[in-house]
Amino acid sequence: VGKTWRRGEVLPWGIDTARFAPRPRPADERPSRVLYVGRLRPEKGADLLIRAVGRVNAGLENGGLSLTIAGDPRAHPQYAAYLRNTALSCGLSSKMNFAGFVPPDEMPDLYRAHDLFACPSASVEPLSLPVLEAMASGLGVVSTATGGNAEFLEDEANALVVPTENEDRLAEALRRLVRDPGLAASLGSRARRPVEESC
Repeated sequence: VGKTWRRGEVLPWGIDTARFAPRPRPADERPSRVLYVGRLRPEKGADLLIRAVGRVNAGLENGGLSLTIAGDPRAHPQYAAYLRNTALSCGLSSKMNFAGFVPPDEMPDLYRAHDLFACPSASVEPLSLPVLEAMASGLGVVSTATGGNAEFLEDEANALVVPTENEDRLAEALRRLVRDPGLAASLGSRARRPVEESC
């Protein structure tokens, strides 16, 4: 009592890199499946991501990105309904999967079923566990570097880092990875290394 904390070591989340492991994928395979995992709150930016994916798809002649939103809608049902309406207005209904709450034991397979992971959060908070899990799973990560995420994410090295609340830059980063599968594969490979080194 009465003492001031002067020095300490920050220990990141421990990620089981055996469970969260990349699936084999050809280096020239075009990314087509984007994943968001997190709370469904406005500051987390899921609506921004939906609009960004809609913009990317509007400029693609064939196929387009699909988007999975994994998060429990019950805590904020009005925002969850807004996300569904946003997807509809962006012409993404056939490309959207609102997965709801995904049990922890199913998360590794969820990551492996996708190519890219997006975290457009404007919330300043500790390191995001889903970002680390996605990195361990070898996904190409597009994320803001708010709060603790800045400790792991290096723009152009293991992720594409975008500014907060910037739909243009988010769409640009996703579009870049779709057009350059080699970059997506390289970022995914390099993203796993800092997770392995810290766990």
